[in-house]
Amino acid sequence: MSKTVLELRGISKSYSQGGAKSCVLDNISFSLNAGEVVSIIGASGSGKSTLLHIAGLLDDSDEGTILIAGRTPEKKDDVRLRYIGFIYQFHHLLLDFNVLENILMPSFILGQKKEDDVYELLNILGIAVKAKSYPSQLSGGQQQRVAIARALINKPKLVLADEPTGNLDNKNALEVFALMKNIAKSTNTAFLIATHNMGLAEQSDKIFRLQDQKLEQIK
Repeated sequence: MSKTVLELRGISKSYSQGGAKSCVLDNISFSLNAGEVVSIIGASGSGKSTLLHIAGLLDDSDEGTILIAGRTPEKKDDVRLRYIGFIYQFHHLLLDFNVLENILMPSFILGQKKEDDVYELLNILGIAVKAKSYPSQLSGGQQQRVAIARALINKPKLVLADEPTGNLDNKNALEVFALMKNIAKSTNTAFLIATHNMGLAEQSDKIFRLQDQKLEQIK
């Protein structure tokens, strides 16, 4: 039986706009197991990023409960650093640091040095020869692979990816998505991916649609 890595129970979220409340998420519940790749699709502005931010402990819900590996997170900063990896549409690499240094940043924060792990990830992602290169010397697809490696360096139980292929051409998007899926299966890491690309989402184990503040499973 697969271990539940993330569980959301009755999550609701509203924002105030011009004195009026606008509901973004309404009573959303779902769970994600170790090794699963789950995609959330929805129109721009439907709340996909908000849902990922709440799941990643970057934002608070108005109502509901979040469980990470079966527990309510108390020290959110520590849980984020140790158990959750983040991948965004833009790679957010530090331009003055090379590939190796960029990937190691999260482990430095933990006071650890994981160079052996970096090279293992770079080999898996097919960019080991770029270890000493700088972000400006990489293609878009290579930059996003570095961002994936950075998200994985602390061996998180959960990776949250917000439009991770949004800035890539179709060939690179397919390759990056396939890599994330392979890594999920080989490392038993759960991936929750927000995307507007249904073709990519179809490769996921499950697909949810976020529409009209509700989350519905469609695969």
